Amino acid sequence: MPPRLLTPNRTPTPGSVPAIPNVSPSAILALWETSIAQATGIISRGLACTGGGVKGPGVTLLTLPSAAAHSSTAFFPDVGVSATGYESHARQARDAGGGGFAVVQLRGESAAARNEEGALAAMNAGALLVVLDAPRAWSDHDRLLITSVAALLSSTIELHQELAQHMLVEDELRQLALRDQLTGVPNSALFLDRLGHAIERARRHKEFRFAVLALDLDRFQSINNSLGRAIGDEVLTEIARRLEQCVRGEDMVARSGGDEFAILLESLSDDSDGGRVAGRMQRSIAAPIETSEGEVYTSASIGIVLSSSGLDVPGKLMQQAGIAMSRAKSAGRARYEMFDSVMHAKALARLRMETDLRHALERDEFELYYQPLITLDSGRITELVALIRWRHPGRGIVPPLEFIPVAEDTGLIVPIGSWVLARACADMRAWQERHPRAVPLSLSVNLSPKQFAQPGFVQFVAETVEASGLDPHTLRLEITESFAIEDPERTREYLTQLRALGIRIYLDDFGTGYSSLSQLHQLPLDGIKIDRTFVMRMEERPVNRQLVHTVRDLAGNIGVVAVAEGVETRSQLEALRAIGCESAQGYLFSRPVPVSDIEVMLGADPRW
Repeated sequence: MPPRLLTPNRTPTPGSVPAIPNVSPSAILALWETSIAQATGIISRGLACTGGGVKGPGVTLLTLPSAAAHSSTAFFPDVGVSATGYESHARQARDAGGGGFAVVQLRGESAAARNEEGALAAMNAGALLVVLDAPRAWSDHDRLLITSVAALLSSTIELHQELAQHMLVEDELRQLALRDQLTGVPNSALFLDRLGHAIERARRHKEFRFAVLALDLDRFQSINNSLGRAIGDEVLTEIARRLEQCVRGEDMVARSGGDEFAILLESLSDDSDGGRVAGRMQRSIAAPIETSEGEVYTSASIGIVLSSSGLDVPGKLMQQAGIAMSRAKSAGRARYEMFDSVMHAKALARLRMETDLRHALERDEFELYYQPLITLDSGRITELVALIRWRHPGRGIVPPLEFIPVAEDTGLIVPIGSWVLARACADMRAWQERHPRAVPLSLSVNLSPKQFAQPGFVQFVAETVEASGLDPHTLRLEITESFAIEDPERTREYLTQLRALGIRIYLDDFGTGYSSLSQLHQLPLDGIKIDRTFVMRMEERPVNRQLVHTVRDLAGNIGVVAVAEGVETRSQLEALRAIGCESAQGYLFSRPVPVSDIEVMLGADPRW
């Protein structure tokens, strides 16, 4: 009779020990069949030695434990041992045609199954059946032989179970290492590995096309700030689910960090497929998201790079997709951009600028220019606005509009802004001493939101002003409307502390940002600066002049002064005087000029 496995159609009761983990069924089957074959040989030889021609007994392993099998004794029918707990096994033995048979429960004890008291819980691995063609009187030697073989099989099965469990744990750990714990989608490590395989496949098969998408949620931080991180996590989980619904099974959606996702699209029919999928994703993301706090809306900016770009390094492809995504954000968000050679050239130029910018401070390449601000009642210079310039050793003067956004994005604006404040305060203190007045000259310095967000910022300003010897009542700090939007509570707190030092606060570029009038009157301000675009259009139509007049009236109503920017003509100056603006700056008076020119101008003390 050949060795075989019998698997009764029974379901273990709750609390019974589960079957051996199905890690590799073929491996388990091979191991058990080998073990049974060996056991058959041992038992056959042992029984032959103890009397009578035994023709190869059949040895069978029952793989599912019997719900009632709890006895640790063997069952040998003809010696009268109780059959309790073995009826089902015995029935199967008789069904297999055995005239004589023995049943031995295979039991083991696993150290992993210790209960709270420290006792070992038995591991029920099944039962060993020895089936003979004819009845047999079982001797003590027979029983010892069979139970010993059963004990060996129990040890083998238990060892394999421990190994299988170890394999399961290892597989779980691998999955944890390669999966995002919040959304369940692959993480960056798994994505880059899969992307490497796609690159290799494209190298071998020229017709194979793929695309990499970098996706970033627009203004996701505002969801976290207003509703909390738990709601933000709900949104991210739902976004991951929607993205997976937008792609095929062979594609991959991964979370690359924060609110960013990476998508690999394989086996594309043409290069336009990437754009079509990106559009589908944007429509899906734009639909309302149900959270425990109600509906939430968001959008996504997506960058796409195609395998036809020729790059064969996963990290480089991801970098290019990220560049295209940043381009989509700067172009207005909620859109996608394809990476191209022009974008690549711009990215390289930006990288070079960022590198040079990091060395500019230590190489003393920055300098300050100043633009005079005129009090309209007297027509005299009463304030100087500090403006930074970068004198690049290879490019000459780099316009602020080119390097300030890079400094903001990289965080370099913080040390640069600190340098500006310290240098400007020192310059103004020197001018006040050389050009004394009944009402001292004032200094105006622009602040960045990144500076404002630094811990201890107010203390830093106080120490910087004190170190320069400048009277804080002659310092004005200019903020933009974005300050009030990003963190209004902290903005009010910091501005109040700065004003307590004697420093005045001006709101720059009024009319171009996002703040509402309700937020405006809550800010502790001393002045608002009317943006140049309004002033320059005053002479085009009467309504434009009336708009500037309205802003001037608004300033008066909330108790602050109005400063007009961008004054270029004498008629603009007279119009501003007529509507009651207190101060003005612009090219009519002077362009921003270096320190030496300001020195001459202060000595001449001109009037307008």
